[in-house]
Amino acid sequence: MDRLTYPRKFLLISVLFGIPLALATYFLFGEINDSLEIARRQVVGLRYLEASQPLFRRIQEHMEEEISPLRGEAGEARRQRQLTEITEAFAVLARAQRELGPILNSAQRFGTVKSNVETLTYELSRPGVERAIRMAVAMRDRVKELAVRWEKLGYELDVGVGIAQGYATIGAIGFEGRWDYGAIGTVTNLAARACAARPRGARSSSRAAWPAPQKRSSTPSPWARSR
Repeated sequence: MDRLTYPRKFLLISVLFGIPLALATYFLFGEINDSLEIARRQVVGLRYLEASQPLFRRIQEHMEEEISPLRGEAGEARRQRQLTEITEAFAVLARAQRELGPILNSAQRFGTVKSNVETLTYELSRPGVERAIRMAVAMRDRVKELAVRWEKLGYELDVGVGIAQGYATIGAIGFEGRWDYGAIGTVTNLAARACAARPRGARSSSRAAWPAPQKRSSTPSPWARSR
C-alpha cells in the first residue's frame, strides 16, 4: 500500500467497497422485483377471485334450493332461472380466464371447474328426461310386439317403467362375498312406486320428470296405456 500513489489507493479502496455495495444493491433490487411480482399476482388473483364469486354463489344457491324442490310451473321457472344465471356467471369467469389465466397458470383448475359446470348445466337443461321417456316408449312398444309371440307360447309377460328425476347414491352395495352395483335413494323409490302404481303396459313419470312444455316431444303421454 505504501508503494501506491494516492490516486491508486483511492481507486483500490473504491473497488473494495464498491463490489460489496453493488452486490447488495443487486440482491436488494431482486427482492424488490420479486415483491412487486407477488403483489401484482395478488392483485390479478383478486380480480380472478372476484370474477369467480358470481358462479360459486349461483351454485351455492342452486344447492340450497334443491333442498326444497318445487313442482310444476314454479319448479320449471326456477330451473330455467338457475340455468340462465349459472351460464351467465360462468361466462364471466371464462372471460377472466382468457385475460388473467396465463398469468396465474390456472388452466388446469379452470378445466376442472368447467367440467363440473358443464355437468350441472347439462342436468339443468334436462335432455336426459326426454331421452328416458323416449326410451320407455320404445321399450313398451317393443315388448308389446314380443308379448304377442310370448302369449302364443303360454307366457303372459309385460313391462312397466317408472321415471323420476333427482339425486341417488350409486355404488357398490352388499357385504364381503357379495357385492352388487346399484342405486339407492328417494328418487329410485319414487320411480319404483310409480312403476308399480301404473296399469299393465303403462309407464309413469313423476311430475318433476315431465319435460318443459316448450320442449315436449311428440311421444305419447307419460300416462299412456298400451292395449
